[in-house]
Amino acid sequence: DTLNIKQRIIFDIFVSYYKAYLYSKDLAPILLQVDSYSGTSKSYIIYLLSA
Repeated sequence: DTLNIKQRIIFDIFVSYYKAYLYSKDLAPILLQVDSYSGTSKSYIIYLLSA
């Protein structure tokens, strides 16, 4: 597992939303704000979610 605790929370939120979306296309788009100071691997979690 390459994610830290906070990254894992973001990932789990996204995956839960995506699973719900697969069953109900009527969901509004997910909006996640990912911010923190430099060096916290924000780009890494965004890369994982967009892959």
